[in-house]
Amino acid sequence: MSSDSPWAAVPRAKRIVLKIGSSTLSRAGLLRPDKFTAIARDVAAIMEGGRQVVVVSSGAIAIGSSVLGIN
Repeated sequence: MSSDSPWAAVPRAKRIVLKIGSSTLSRAGLLRPDKFTAIARDVAAIMEGGRQVVVVSSGAIAIGSSVLGIN
């Protein structure tokens, strides 16, 4: 990876934005608790390293529409 690569700054980043899609959090309208657990562990490990983490997800729409019976 060259020093002019956008990825070169990642190891020095103080804040990480993690975008999690609906298909990661749900499958066929059902929650995937194993994925939530894995993501929470990963975020905790990053935060223990002194970084801030912002989690952004479209999963709320997929999960909420299933609960409301909207397909």
